[in-house]
Amino acid sequence: MAKYDPERDSHKSWIGLVQPVGLVVSPPALIKAQVVLDKNVVPVQQALQSVVVSPASVFADADPVLLDFPRFASEVLGWSPQDLAGGPDGPPLPDALSVVLPDYGETLRPTYAAVDGMGDGKTLLLVQVVERGVDPDKPPAEEARTGWSASPQARLERLLRDTGVPAGLLLNGAQLRLVYAPRGESSGHLGFPVAEMCTVSGRPLLAALHMLLSEHRVFGAPDKQRLLDLLVESRKYQSEVSNRLSEQVLGALWELLRGFQAADEASNGRVLYDLPGTDPQQIYGGLLTVIMRLVFLLYAEDQGLMPDDPVYARNYAI
Repeated sequence: MAKYDPERDSHKSWIGLVQPVGLVVSPPALIKAQVVLDKNVVPVQQALQSVVVSPASVFADADPVLLDFPRFASEVLGWSPQDLAGGPDGPPLPDALSVVLPDYGETLRPTYAAVDGMGDGKTLLLVQVVERGVDPDKPPAEEARTGWSASPQARLERLLRDTGVPAGLLLNGAQLRLVYAPRGESSGHLGFPVAEMCTVSGRPLLAALHMLLSEHRVFGAPDKQRLLDLLVESRKYQSEVSNRLSEQVLGALWELLRGFQAADEASNGRVLYDLPGTDPQQIYGGLLTVIMRLVFLLYAEDQGLMPDDPVYARNYAI
């Protein structure tokens, strides 16, 4: 049984809550960089509650929404005005962050950009704010379409890849989404619901958001501990894990094959019969299926998805 690691478990917990699409950050990369969740996020939550607004509704029960990103960046994340290009008190957006789409007759531009104002002025994040309630994963309605008919998520990914800025934020009032789309790689994103982060039960989500996007993590942390470093390291770690797993699966496949060969020889050919000569592919396919099912069950057991009663543990658990 794997040794219990409280920090790894806390990271796995909040990542499970946000239900990421694709790979953005991984617990091992966070642990390696000594990134931990702040257990006391009440002050951060109070700051968030002072920034959000509650839309008018008949019963005054509408979920709060986040509409003022510059204020959120300043009062909740601790960014300075010079960190946010395009903001009220920040530097202007660089022209290099615009992407012309001649085939569609339009130009993609971010709403804001996080820039390293105290360093070399490098652009670290692009921020795209869309109208409240717009679905980030759906193209605009037919009557509202002009130019390129793509979802806000697809538009931001295109903007990130064409400008060479690998990460960005997408805000539609109800959700703040961290998007990672490095050039030449698959994209991924994490969505943080604004209304839930204003509640007591949503504090772990707010702690995770603040952990990733605070001024310290984006701008001031040492090398290898900034947000962009964590995103890169998470991809590297995933690649290393995939390579090691493939080697282990291949090794296990050969071990299983040798076991079947030994059993076949001991039984005078009554295990494999004539398959080695007539259809060896069936042996390979069957053994590989067994191995992959074992891998699946091992993962399910590690994630606590299988029964924990004694009957399963004694008779079925791997």
